[in-house]
Amino acid sequence: MKTTMKKALAALLALVMLCGAMPFAFAAEDDVTVALLFSHGDKFCLIPEFTVADGAAEAYGYTVAETDLTGAPVNGVTVLDALVTLHKELYGDAFTAETAENYLVVAPDTGYITKIDGVATINVSFTVNDAFVHDDEISEWGTYTGFSCNETVLKDGDKLNVFFYQDSYAMDLYPLIEAPEKVDPGEEFTVSATGYFIGWYGYSPADTIAEMIEPLSDAEVVLFSDDLKTVTTLGTLDDTGALTISFEEAGTYWVGVRGEEAGESGAPAILNAVCVQVGTDEPPVDEQPSLFQRVINAVKDAVQKVIDFFRSVFDTIAGLFK
Repeated sequence: MKTTMKKALAALLALVMLCGAMPFAFAAEDDVTVALLFSHGDKFCLIPEFTVADGAAEAYGYTVAETDLTGAPVNGVTVLDALVTLHKELYGDAFTAETAENYLVVAPDTGYITKIDGVATINVSFTVNDAFVHDDEISEWGTYTGFSCNETVLKDGDKLNVFFYQDSYAMDLYPLIEAPEKVDPGEEFTVSATGYFIGWYGYSPADTIAEMIEPLSDAEVVLFSDDLKTVTTLGTLDDTGALTISFEEAGTYWVGVRGEEAGESGAPAILNAVCVQVGTDEPPVDEQPSLFQRVINAVKDAVQKVIDFFRSVFDTIAGLFK
C-alpha cells in the first residue's frame, strides 16, 4: 500500500512539473524583442531591448486585426501589443484592463489611435525601422496605403519609434541619422542627419521621398543618459546636417537628433536615435548569456520552484503512510 501510494504521488509530481514548465516554454516563443523609442514633447522613453508578448493587446481588451489590408493573416506580435506594453511600462499598476482606455484608445475597426499617453489626439504615428509600414500597391493618389498599429507585425531586432507630431498639421521632419556603429575611445566621428515631412510623404515611392529630403541643419544632437530617461545637448548640426563628436570612455551610447526649427524648412524635427558602441564594455561571451540561454535559465528557475513546492507536499503526504 505504501509503495503504491508513493508511486502514485511520484507520478503526480512528474505530471505537475511537466505542466508547470509548458507555459514558460510556449510564452518565450511568442515574445519579440525590439528597440523602442517613444516621444511626447519633452517626455520620452527609450528601451533598447523591449520585450513584447503576443496577445498583450487582447489581454487588455483591445482588438487585433485578423488580416491586414492586403488580406494576409496577422500572426505574431503587433505594434498595438507594443503600445499596450509601453503603457504598462509607463503607468504600472494604474494601467489595467478596466482603466486602459484612460490612457490608450485604438479604434477596433480601423486601428486608428485616438488617445495615447492619456491625451486624446490623432496627431501621432509610428515607424518601424525608420519607415512607415505600407502595402506595395500604388493607389490612384500615387501613394501606398499604410498599415495601422493593430495589423503591423513586429519581429525580433526591429526598431519601433512612436511619436507625437509637434506641428498641428503633422509638418514635422523625420530624422534619418547616419553614424558609425562602432568607434574607438577618443576617436572623432561624424553624426549627420537628413529629414523629410514623413506625415505627408511617408507613404510615397522612394524616388519621391528622395526629392523631399533635406539636411537637418540647426537640429540638436543629444546624448541619452545612462538610464535613458534624460538627454543632454552635444551641439547642433551645421548647414550640411553634420556634427563631429567623440567619446573618451568605452561604453554604449545612444545619440539622438531632434529640433524645434530644423533644416531649410525651419520645421520641428521628431526625436530619433541611434546606438554607437565606443570600444567595448561587454563582458566575455561566457559571462554574457544569450537571449535563448536567459529564457532557458528562467524556465529552469520556475520549474525548480514548482519541484521544490510539490516535493515538500509529497514528503508531507508520504510521511502520513509511514
